[in-house]
Amino acid sequence: FYERALDAVRREPGLAQVGLITGLPFGQQNWTSSFRIDGYAPPEGQSNPHGHFRIVDDAYFDTVRVPLLRGRWFDARDTADAAPVVVIDQVLADKYFAGRDPIGQRLTQDGSEVAQPAWWTVVGVVAQVNHGDLAKASTKETYYRPVRQQAASQMSIVVRSTLAGEQVAAGLRRALATVDPELPLFDVRAFDERVKLSLGTRRASTQLLVVFSLLALTLA
Repeated sequence: FYERALDAVRREPGLAQVGLITGLPFGQQNWTSSFRIDGYAPPEGQSNPHGHFRIVDDAYFDTVRVPLLRGRWFDARDTADAAPVVVIDQVLADKYFAGRDPIGQRLTQDGSEVAQPAWWTVVGVVAQVNHGDLAKASTKETYYRPVRQQAASQMSIVVRSTLAGEQVAAGLRRALATVDPELPLFDVRAFDERVKLSLGTRRASTQLLVVFSLLALTLA
């Protein structure tokens, strides 16, 4: 379904750059999960590593301009029948593979009860992404899996385009209608708007502070 949907979107004028992700940055959803690293045992009394977890398609990183620092992104070779792979961010690489090449290392989602887990081989390292709060420095690592190998029941479409927002939304609706006419398109926003929404609480607090400061100055 996702492949058919993306093919339909790419046929729309001005919507050629498109990708998929779970847990859209600044999308009010945050996917996190514990994971295990082959050959690494956490210090006594500590749990396994825990980080942001995302499922993406081949085009996501390029669409949102996440720089590739080492290795490769996902591509057509990463099918359901191929060896399982994973892409990690620089934070995870620095935390657990300092002084070592992370490419070729293995990790998997935490399942302590699983004696022989399905290990994923690291094929790429990408730059860190701040997923939800520009006012705070993000220190939590992120790891990504290809959608062909780990399907998700809900994903977000990301589009890079020079068209106006209304034109992008209209193109998306037309494209998705050709795949499933009963599928609703919702929560369509420009990325800048999502960033502003994520700062809404902080902005409201600042505005209240200004109001009370002006009131105190007036009373004085």
